[in-house]
Amino acid sequence: MKIACSCRYGGGYGTGQGINDLSMIINTNNNSFVGVVIQYRLGAFGFMSSDEIYRYGTVNAGLLDQTFALQWVQSYIGLFGGDASQVTIAGLSAGAGSVMLQAMAFGGTLGESLFSNGIPASPYLPQQFGYADFVPTQSYYAFAAAVGCFNGLPLQNRSTSIFQCLVSKDTETLQNASSYISGSTRYGTRAFLPVTDGSFIQQLPSQQLLEKRINGRRILSGSIKNNANEGPLFTPQNIVTQDDFVQFLRNSFPLFTEDDISRVLLYYPSTNASVSSDDPSFATSGSMGATALNVSTFGTGQQQRADNVVAETTLVCPSYWLAEAFTNNDRVAWKYQYSVIPGQHASDENGYLGPAMPNQGPDFARAFMTIWGNFITKNDPSIPAAIAAGAGASSPAPSNSSILSTDALPSQPDVASSWPPYTLAAPYQLNLNQSGGVPSQSAPYPGVNAGLDNVTQFTDPGLRNDFTLVNAYTWEGGRGMRCDFWRSTALTYWSTMILALYYVTCAICVFHGQARRFQPTEPFPPPVLNHDDATLQAVFRSIDTSISKAAQSDSLPWNSNITSFSIAVTSSSETLWTSSHTASVLGDYTDSPPSDVSDDTYFRIASVSKVFTVLAALIAQEARNWTLTDPITAWVPELLQSAHTHLVDWEDISLESLASQLSGIVREYGQSDLIDPFEVRQYGFSEPVEAGLPPVKGDDVPPCGRNRPGQRPCTRKEILDGLVRRPALFAPNDRATYSNMNFVLLGFALEALSGQSYEDIVAQRIFQPLGMNHSRLTKPRDGEGVIPNVANDWNADIGTYGPTGGIYSTASDLAKLARAILNHELLDKSTTNAWFKPHSYSPSWSFAYGMPWEIFRSSDLLPDSNRIQTIITKAGGLRGYTSQLLLIPEYNLGIVVLVAGDGHALAWLREELLKAFIPAVDGIARQQTTQRFSGTYISADKHINSSISVDVQGNSGLVLTSWISNGTDFLATYTQMFQHMTGSAAPGKVQLTPSLTKRGSSEGAVWRAQFVPDELPPAAGVIDMRLVTDVDTFTYASRSVEEFVFSMDPSGVASKVHLPGLRITLMKQRQQRKKEVVRDDAWVRSVWNLMRPLGM
Repeated sequence: MKIACSCRYGGGYGTGQGINDLSMIINTNNNSFVGVVIQYRLGAFGFMSSDEIYRYGTVNAGLLDQTFALQWVQSYIGLFGGDASQVTIAGLSAGAGSVMLQAMAFGGTLGESLFSNGIPASPYLPQQFGYADFVPTQSYYAFAAAVGCFNGLPLQNRSTSIFQCLVSKDTETLQNASSYISGSTRYGTRAFLPVTDGSFIQQLPSQQLLEKRINGRRILSGSIKNNANEGPLFTPQNIVTQDDFVQFLRNSFPLFTEDDISRVLLYYPSTNASVSSDDPSFATSGSMGATALNVSTFGTGQQQRADNVVAETTLVCPSYWLAEAFTNNDRVAWKYQYSVIPGQHASDENGYLGPAMPNQGPDFARAFMTIWGNFITKNDPSIPAAIAAGAGASSPAPSNSSILSTDALPSQPDVASSWPPYTLAAPYQLNLNQSGGVPSQSAPYPGVNAGLDNVTQFTDPGLRNDFTLVNAYTWEGGRGMRCDFWRSTALTYWSTMILALYYVTCAICVFHGQARRFQPTEPFPPPVLNHDDATLQAVFRSIDTSISKAAQSDSLPWNSNITSFSIAVTSSSETLWTSSHTASVLGDYTDSPPSDVSDDTYFRIASVSKVFTVLAALIAQEARNWTLTDPITAWVPELLQSAHTHLVDWEDISLESLASQLSGIVREYGQSDLIDPFEVRQYGFSEPVEAGLPPVKGDDVPPCGRNRPGQRPCTRKEILDGLVRRPALFAPNDRATYSNMNFVLLGFALEALSGQSYEDIVAQRIFQPLGMNHSRLTKPRDGEGVIPNVANDWNADIGTYGPTGGIYSTASDLAKLARAILNHELLDKSTTNAWFKPHSYSPSWSFAYGMPWEIFRSSDLLPDSNRIQTIITKAGGLRGYTSQLLLIPEYNLGIVVLVAGDGHALAWLREELLKAFIPAVDGIARQQTTQRFSGTYISADKHINSSISVDVQGNSGLVLTSWISNGTDFLATYTQMFQHMTGSAAPGKVQLTPSLTKRGSSEGAVWRAQFVPDELPPAAGVIDMRLVTDVDTFTYASRSVEEFVFSMDPSGVASKVHLPGLRITLMKQRQQRKKEVVRDDAWVRSVWNLMRPLGM
């Protein structure tokens, strides 16, 4: 029996109760599912956050309560007749926000382990801060002050921590303080809310949902009539003119510039006319005439404009983003809108849970409950046409909207019975409305919000169901477009809301300026990383502890009992750290017994093998044996010798096209085919015919490969014969699409070039020169590797697929490969630099394809900076094995993660490593740059008044703090010239960027100056030219004014700097070393004891 888990709890994560009666919806659906109502902590108990709570307690405790409850369901629901593999979670408002956050939990790595379906009804998305940000921390201090645990004095004057004090307080005192502080905020906000903690919640919803990194398989995303009616409860009801509206925007979005405000006015058009309280308010049709931009059941004009902004940023757009997130791979989404007048926030709940409200006819309630029930039990919300139409379908009634909706698809009387999924190409939602009935007055929010005392609603007799399929994107004057706008600003709730709207009691309020800081990438030279560095040693200990605890935890998103892994982190010169874990339950070993996993244990590395194939091709190009611009047909002429050659433009496909996934050819031949029973069983079917696939025979069935147990690998001829029969997916070099066959062909070409087997090629050109003695294409003895206790490919004979995924290797050997690439051991530096660059874009802003790299860019890795890091990666997966090689050239850092068992472990381990190592090595780079370059450099000629002072300022790199040329403040001169050239007087700094090139015999390090604005204002248009790299702006008599060449002494510290453009060399001033003071704590205590009697 299916299961529905309710996370109801509307109330902004601060109030509510979990006593939901699910009996009516269960009975309406013939007792076809089991209902579970989840309880979780609210207010300060569930969502209070600060750095101290993060260190000594738990942030997002309420969300973890929900996860724990879902884990309980997985363990015990079978005792109640439920099927743990068929769980639907549902919620309203903050409960729907919880559904959204559970779908995002742990970066979307949980899959369907806790639930498969979600129903978020009006998902509430307030501002989501970091766990230690100013706002949640001030709420923490306010709460502590309310219970007597914080008096505003510096924390050093306390004998116990605030957290320890809070733990000592009685429950009633804490409950009263939670209620008081939670309710001391304004319109729709609470003091204690979910926060980004880097683990459970890793990103803003607007970002992560866009990347579609989510848990679960299906979503039924719901929202309220016109969705503008979501807003009045959360919006001050005193907005009359456009000036009022603009001031409301300024208060709500304090970081918005006037250009930003203008953009909002553009997306929410209106006039500056005052609106009389007597002007008519009415429900709009959603598709014609007036829209929710300016009128609804609750308001008109500027007030409605503000209500709609709040509604869309807080409750409406999250429902769109959630639906869109479930439109990839095998996920599916449906979207509906509850449009029964008056349609205020949360008014739909009685419709799907019961008992129905007076404005919800019995036919409507039955249909609504059946929609939810069918989604829970049948994974599809479609309902029979008779239920959708209701008992009174034969007698049409007048519409209750101002104009009948024409946004529906062509006449479909059974539209609810064939409800199509929501897709980006066809973004349709089911509009759940009624017509007819008797008008009456109601008070939707009595005593809650002034100005919303009475609105019109319709009640029986005469209510009729009115369900239509409408375009959600164009609905209400382009709601989808406005949601795209809000997502583009990276806003969640009311942008970055500062405490002007946050009415909490401040014990100590220290306001820091907030701005969109701009920081150029790679501001430091790559650091010299040493295994014995104290910072790295601390990181090693921290990760060891984290992984050890995780492996013993039951709350991991992966099963540590069946999962083994091996990790290596390397600099360009040495392995810095390794870690291994052996699963408590292993698979079947036949030729030798298992041993503990180490960095010399063999794993199947799957598609990481592609790196070796491309590297071999580049080595051949450097040897001038071929060029990667050669067409593949020059080396595999059989591609042109088939009757099916016309299906692909083979002569336009170069070796480079293959290596960069730009060939446009099919992904597979002879493997991953649904004719394989194993493949189709992954999707819940025993045989292909059970899935609705027809019987096939003849040439369409691959005679070889991995499509049936015991089948032999394909030969070169069989692969080529089968491949030429498959038409192209795209034209060559049009766009990248993942293909294993690209690298099979590239392997064939390498064999044709050398006259050797692929195995001999990589062994002689890569394995042997690098001392990779634990890498091979033939299976090692079982005891030398790790075999997981899951379906696995340890023994699979890959054969001719070797170049795309056939190598066995170890973490130790792959660390050697990483070092060789970073050190340019097999390729010259220029070739390596080019190898690291993207060749094509993907649908994501943050991901691009290389050869064969998967290149990611992120601004989330440094906790105190938005600087972008580029990570060069290659991931791989075979049955039972996942692997990834990561290179970060900015730091000369390589990371290897090999996993056997539960594949979810790879993402978890990778994220833990990146979050720990990147800030650490960036700090080392910053420290080394300071030690090597910071200081004052002056002319050796006392008659020339020229000098510079440089220092590392935070994450901004090496900054010129003073620049004097011939007695002139040249720093001011340069700034003035740059600002004049760009036409912007924005303040900034002159930063030096390492070019990583050398000059002269002294191995001088070349840096380039560039003016960097402190803040990056919004782009003036679609094309933003301001970030085009330009570090050679000004020349003087053919020499660059912006070139700084530092000469280094034998210890690697700068001793002088040459400025070619200014024709001068400046010598570094040696600073007087301060005496080191060795602190003797006993001596300090004795002096203190002597001073106390003197009153000092």
